[in-house]
Amino acid sequence: MSNIVITGANQGIGYYFMEQALKDGNKVAVLDVDTESLERLAQLFPNKLFYYKADVCDEMQIRIAIADVIKKFQRIDIAIHNACLCTFGKETTTDFNIYERAFDVNYYGALRLVKSVLPYMQAQKYGKIIFTSSGVGVTGFIGISPYASTKGALEALAKSLI
Repeated sequence: MSNIVITGANQGIGYYFMEQALKDGNKVAVLDVDTESLERLAQLFPNKLFYYKADVCDEMQIRIAIADVIKKFQRIDIAIHNACLCTFGKETTTDFNIYERAFDVNYYGALRLVKSVLPYMQAQKYGKIIFTSSGVGVTGFIGISPYASTKGALEALAKSLI
């Protein structure tokens, strides 16, 4: 069984992935700004699910959580960046700060996770890092250009880490 860290798993794709990973017998640590949906699963999977109220935009919160995960799990086999901010709007009404916020969560959040787990994975000589991305990172899509831009940057980051 694997020891998995996932950001952004309080709801949506991340939640359902985490729930299935637990059912499959894995240990999972969740880092998210919201954690209210996780308590029920933590009770169903004692000593298998640990969660941390951590913002991927805060490097120190991520590093502290990852250090604690290492203490609990002894190793991290898989790290998944799933935390995401997707905004909708016409380009003419999308302010620059929306791009900055989307990049902070979607791209730099992934990079913060990588920088936090990579030393442990290199020391253990094993590990996988996964980014939840989207086809719009390659194709673009009208009305969600901040999101699409961040996913394109994630695609390039993932290819650069190989």
